[in-house]
Amino acid sequence: MDWGFLRILLLHIGMDYKTVEWVMACVTSVSFAVLVNGSPSFFFHGSRGLRQGFPLSPLLFLLIIEGLSRTISLDKDCGDIRGVRVSNNHSLTHLLFVDGVLLFGMNCALEWRRYHQIFKDFCDATGMEINLNKSCFLSLEDEMDLEIHTLFPIEHKRIDEGIKYLGFQLKPNGYNKSDWSWLIERVEKKIGMWCFRWLTLGGRLTLIKTILESIPVYWMTLYKIPKSVLNFLRGLATSYLWSGNNSHDKIHLTRWSVIARPRSMGGWGLKDLETFGRALRMKTMWRFLTTDTIWSQI
Repeated sequence: MDWGFLRILLLHIGMDYKTVEWVMACVTSVSFAVLVNGSPSFFFHGSRGLRQGFPLSPLLFLLIIEGLSRTISLDKDCGDIRGVRVSNNHSLTHLLFVDGVLLFGMNCALEWRRYHQIFKDFCDATGMEINLNKSCFLSLEDEMDLEIHTLFPIEHKRIDEGIKYLGFQLKPNGYNKSDWSWLIERVEKKIGMWCFRWLTLGGRLTLIKTILESIPVYWMTLYKIPKSVLNFLRGLATSYLWSGNNSHDKIHLTRWSVIARPRSMGGWGLKDLETFGRALRMKTMWRFLTTDTIWSQI
């Protein structure tokens, strides 16, 4: 990210000169050292980019990417970009989440030429580039227009295969048990790392409550995970709780339904994932009904 572009942007949105200088001093004063065979090199100063760990970096990047969003919206208002109509009153042209960008458009070379020009101007101004290795086209057709593929030389997939966006696998035709195998593998990997630690029963209980039960929360908010998958995750957590590994040999001293109660009711504070997931989905539905967002309008 070019520092000159950031300075001009901050002045353009109305920040006074002194505040801009303070912000740019925090951005440009950073120095780096590279680890070579475990030993740090001499420190050197950077000439572009936003450093990780700096509290202002996410906010500054959002201001920069907002310029891209407004440019696309302006072209939509001018009629140069139509996007994809999703309802009688709405058409989608783009969705942004930090540096993750979804573009929507018809199989029309004219529209994608305009997209290409917008991104070319944005990249020239900011110094950023599109990561072609992490980008792809999704469409209902088996082949893309040759001119569009020339403008964006990226992989092409049918939308039936789905897309992974923000860590969630989006599919048009619903999910089955095999689609959640990665979630089971993630929990098994965590337990495998803990098997070599001699933890007490209280220590294992704390890991289950703070880490294992938090892994599926994001996905339970978005979709109903099959009951068989949740039961398998519960079995992994139960085995680790009583045996310290993923073995099912050790006797369980009590039923899961007993310990999966609040402490005030005699339980250990563990969650019933099926009930918890239902509550999360209801919360999401309530937000759709009570907030004014593009999804609630659609």
